[in-house]
Amino acid sequence: MNTTKTQHYASLALLTLGIAFISAPLLILLFSSFKPNSEVYAFPFHFFPKLWTLGNYSSAWSNNLSLYAWNSLVTSLIPTATTIVTGLLAAYALAKMTFVGKGALLKFIVLMMLVPFDILIVPMFQLFKGFQLLDTLTGIMIPGLVSAFGVFLMRQFMLQIPDELIEAARIDGCGLGGIIVKLVLPNVKPGIAVLGITTFLHNWNVFTWPFIITSGDVNKTLSVGLASMVTSINNFNPGALLAGGIIMIIPVFVLFVIFQKGITQVYMTTGIK
Repeated sequence: MNTTKTQHYASLALLTLGIAFISAPLLILLFSSFKPNSEVYAFPFHFFPKLWTLGNYSSAWSNNLSLYAWNSLVTSLIPTATTIVTGLLAAYALAKMTFVGKGALLKFIVLMMLVPFDILIVPMFQLFKGFQLLDTLTGIMIPGLVSAFGVFLMRQFMLQIPDELIEAARIDGCGLGGIIVKLVLPNVKPGIAVLGITTFLHNWNVFTWPFIITSGDVNKTLSVGLASMVTSINNFNPGALLAGGIIMIIPVFVLFVIFQKGITQVYMTTGIK
């Protein structure tokens, strides 16, 4: 009994230590965002601000950060919506329909999941330049409108739906749209939650492609805008940069709170690592 208690307390202590180690940088970022610039680089370092201020947030928001945040929101929400819709439809076809080339198409989708995006940047840049899509929100969004991972993930959930249920729905006179809305969607909600939040996070945090394709301030996303604040030698404001980092985290935190039940259910039932 004593050995069991000792193991329990040791596990709890290690878990607490791990959580503290992981959350420490985020907490430092949070509390430092309320410090005036004179305290940001103060030595010795103090965790909590001596003088609390919201000036960093107003400074960051007025320094084009509101525009960058709007651009990030647009270029994240639209690809998330299209990825979910195309993923559902394509996954249903691959999981529940029979057609010529189905196996080859599935292999091609898996192959596309293995191709690093970075090796496609140069040809995509040339292609987008030819279509005059450089420095546009449309150009930023196009690579994320469809996801091979999204199709594959939703297909795995579709396979868990018994074919007998779909056949019964067809016999009752339910069309393809009705089957997807009334039968498929209720059974793949956890998958939609995971696909939605992972797709949104990817597009919200992505840096390389928006950085390469944008040249002016009008179409910069939040990640690129924060990077430009770092490299701004004449107008560098560390407090505003820290506040911008917190602003960038807020939508991610809100999404996790909303969809945490679905995400937890997926990890528990499917064992996705």
